Amino acid sequence: AAAARKQGKARQARRMLSSSSAGSSDAVPSLETPRATTGGLRGGGGRGNPVQLPGDFLVLPESVRRRREAPVRAVPVVDAKLPLLEEEEFKEEPLGGEESPSRQKPREEASSLPISCAEKTLAVMEGALFRARIKSSEDEGLGVTVKSTSDGRFVVHALPSATGERGRAEAAGIRVGDLVVGAYDELFDAKATLAELVERIKRAQAERMDVILVLKRGSASKARQNEMASILLAHGVIDDGQASVLTSMMSHLEARLEDWDARGDLLAGTDRCANKRRRRRRQAQQDEADVGARMGRWDKQSSSSSKRRGIRPALCVRILGTDYVEDHTVYVIWVLDVLAGAEWRVQRRFREFFELHDRLVSLRPSMDKLDFPMRRPSIYETVHSVNDRRVRLERHLRRVAGMLFSSRLHEQSSAVALALEAFLEVPKRRASLELLERNPDVRLRQAVQVAVYQLLALPVFEKIVGDIVHALLAADFESGADLLLKMKAYIDHLQQCVFDGAAGLFRAVALRRQPRIPEDDLAAVASNAVRRQIETDIFVPLMDKLHALLAADIADLDATLHFKCQAARSRPQSFFGIPLHHISPSSWESAIYQLSNIGSYTLPCDKLDALLAAAKEIPQLFLAEHPGTSAHLGADDFLPIFIYVLVNSDIPNLAYLQRVLCTLCDPDKKLSETGYYVATFEAAVHHISELEL
Repeated sequence: AAAARKQGKARQARRMLSSSSAGSSDAVPSLETPRATTGGLRGGGGRGNPVQLPGDFLVLPESVRRRREAPVRAVPVVDAKLPLLEEEEFKEEPLGGEESPSRQKPREEASSLPISCAEKTLAVMEGALFRARIKSSEDEGLGVTVKSTSDGRFVVHALPSATGERGRAEAAGIRVGDLVVGAYDELFDAKATLAELVERIKRAQAERMDVILVLKRGSASKARQNEMASILLAHGVIDDGQASVLTSMMSHLEARLEDWDARGDLLAGTDRCANKRRRRRRQAQQDEADVGARMGRWDKQSSSSSKRRGIRPALCVRILGTDYVEDHTVYVIWVLDVLAGAEWRVQRRFREFFELHDRLVSLRPSMDKLDFPMRRPSIYETVHSVNDRRVRLERHLRRVAGMLFSSRLHEQSSAVALALEAFLEVPKRRASLELLERNPDVRLRQAVQVAVYQLLALPVFEKIVGDIVHALLAADFESGADLLLKMKAYIDHLQQCVFDGAAGLFRAVALRRQPRIPEDDLAAVASNAVRRQIETDIFVPLMDKLHALLAADIADLDATLHFKCQAARSRPQSFFGIPLHHISPSSWESAIYQLSNIGSYTLPCDKLDALLAAAKEIPQLFLAEHPGTSAHLGADDFLPIFIYVLVNSDIPNLAYLQRVLCTLCDPDKKLSETGYYVATFEAAVHHISELEL
């Protein structure tokens, strides 16, 4: 990398020397104005109104509104009826370090490029080609100033606007620094001039046609590394010292993720430890043999010779509680593989935790500094000591799981990660996990989800989330509904903070997988990923207390629903108001199967996805079982079918599920298709409770 930088500087110096004799105008700086866009992943203001939190304990201040910078106009609007194009030669370094002109014919055909417009703006990776449609208007210009460089390139120099709001070009997704490489479905040749581009646009405007430009995304301004720290600092959640640490760690995390994507190696950078590894190889092998003999059955897969590509990048770990098995205490560990989206539970004795700790210390002696409970005879165990040990063991596991991205890489980082995976029984599930992550439809979501997990696993966020969970566990609530509302307030508020503060990080991760993404889709992916991880960090450690409190509130309703569901399962479809021409020959078997699996998920967002999948299966199954029909199920037709499916799905604690899903549903989704199905689910539960049987 250092050699590449030196070569780039040398090329830049040669170009500057060669251009000085030819003469050039002053370099024009980047004039892009950051703006907050509704629904886009461009920073603050993208998720609606700030969240108002209760004012008793651990209060997070009201979300501050992001300051909007005044638009910078380098070139005033001279003639609003003509395209704002002017020809001027100025020197500018090629974007992305390229020496050849950027208007050479690229590999992609212009006609196949996606179009960015005001109705559907695209997020585009640096160097990627795209088309932008600018609506034609007789009253104003295009709102873009293009200048020609001495090497024949057309560069977007400014995005002026007569009204002070976003101009038509900026609304279409054009950005300062983009290169204009063509118009409509044609690419410019090397001899094209700016006058030809102006003439082409004037003809289109004379014919009242929309202007379509083919562009190459220019280099973006460096995202503010301290954006997240500034937001949390403004809320009063962290102090100046923690803000500095968070900024540094986020910069480190972003570099690690970029290196990982570029090299395809989760442990890229450990090669510099190769010499030291060779010197210690024999001693390490001997230590592994000595410790491995005492590790037991789960250590057989943790050899340091294992391939790096088998390492899981994000394992979320929580200890849900304890159990008593065969005269000893076992700890129930909940494991979520973030990349594959799979979850499972593992039971471990403290002896196995202790052996894992010895194993990790033998691989990396500095890990002995991590907090780990002392080993003591079981006769001294009490309820308080077991609970204290559970908290410390969970903190230790989560710290080890986050070392791959929150600490400096070590020559034994791979062995440490594999030892933890063996302890969590990852090897026996590796085949199914790798199969799940190969789904191309969710690859983008998986990448952003991993980035969110690694961000929230940084020590600063661990402290914030830990304080929230501790406060909610220690507080006395009159009812489960009060705890649920408090939990929702924290989840909504943290979601907004993380979404706004790490927008640049999520955008970079997503665009490295998919060069062109609609802004709304990118925002939805990032928002869902943030919501899911925050639910993991807050809902999971609190769900036992929530269930105990809510069970007391809704015990009678749950008993009523359970009785009526059992009695109604023997009734025909017509009993629920399903007309004869809508009756399913399979009794809606596939929809019932999907909905019956809702209990296998832990997170509310995953349960909500299962509910949506079952609801969407109903109209698809109806069309498949009623060929030749052109009618679609309306709302009045859908509700009785959904009630029938819900009754026959045999879902336990139906009232509890309805309370949790309706309360913790993302506020942004309540006005979308998800909100419709959640309201339908709530209406179905209410209808079942009033059935006369």
